[in-house]
Amino acid sequence: MTFKLGDHDGAARLTREAVEINPISPDLWNIHGDCLYLQGSRKRHYAFSRALKLNPEDVRARYNLSFVCLDRRQFGEALKWIAEALALDRTGDYRDGCSTSSRKCCVRSPGRTSNARAAFPTLP
Repeated sequence: MTFKLGDHDGAARLTREAVEINPISPDLWNIHGDCLYLQGSRKRHYAFSRALKLNPEDVRARYNLSFVCLDRRQFGEALKWIAEALALDRTGDYRDGCSTSSRKCCVRSPGRTSNARAAFPTLP
C-alpha cells in the first residue's frame, strides 16, 4: 500500500521487515528490491541477486537485475540478464519489457553492435 502511495521509504521498511520474517521468499526479495530501486539504493542489487539465488529460474529477478546494470551503464551485462529472462519467460509476461530494455541497452551503449551480438549470439 505504501509503495502505491509513493511512500518508497515506508515501503522499503515494510519489505525489509518482511524479508527478515521470511528470508526464503524470492517474491519478497524482488518486491524489496523494487522499493530499494525506487529509492536509488545500491542495496537493490543484493535484493535481486538474493531472489535469484533462492530461485534460479526467477525471470523477474533477471529482469530487475538488467535495470540495475542499465543504471550502472553495464550494457553488456544488462543484455545478458535480458537474454536469460527471455529464455526463461514461458508465459511471455516480461517479453515487452525485455524488448524495450534491450533497445535501451543497444542505443545507449558505445559498443552497441558487439554488446548485442554478445548477449544474443544468434543475431546475424
